[in-house]
Amino acid sequence: MVRCICFAQVEAYEEPLLHQVTLRNGVVPTSVCLNQTNTDQLLAGDVSGAVSLIDVETGTVISTMASGAASDSVSADGQGDARVMSVVSHPTLPLAISGHADKCVRSFDVRQGKCTKTIAAHHGVVTSVSVDASGVFIATASHDQRIRTWDISTSKIIQSIDSHMTHRKKGDEAVHCVAFHPLLPILSSAGADGIVRIYL
Repeated sequence: MVRCICFAQVEAYEEPLLHQVTLRNGVVPTSVCLNQTNTDQLLAGDVSGAVSLIDVETGTVISTMASGAASDSVSADGQGDARVMSVVSHPTLPLAISGHADKCVRSFDVRQGKCTKTIAAHHGVVTSVSVDASGVFIATASHDQRIRTWDISTSKIIQSIDSHMTHRKKGDEAVHCVAFHPLLPILSSAGADGIVRIYL
């Protein structure tokens, strides 16, 4: 089991607690996932917009990959404009893909330890990112009420599901999460309107 906690730590454990990892300078983690191309590693996004690679066995931070955004620092309120909202691992390539509060999606080369691509993806915070099982497409969700499917190799939008088909806004929030089915050509989303939607 892996989880982020608000005390600037990432925990990785089976039972009992295996490790409790504090990111550099106490930066707060926001999202965590297993590195699918090396399951001895975790990926953790944080409020500065960076993604850290963590060794599960030792609990040490192997590397921290800056997003390259102008706002890679954390403001006085503890939030970075480029903070990571969601991070996922590509199923077959050494890539981490993240959605950010600055409306961008970024890909990080885990082996090189750096951000390799930034896409201006939405008109609102990118709340969730999902990679399909084949590793060819990513889906992004945003508080702009849109869900978009992208070709990973070209960074082109394949499909955009607009607001009339997704989730109604509630305050400043709309689409919270998006996920591909691991076997079927199905995409699902959850939103601030309290609804789970399934798309073919």
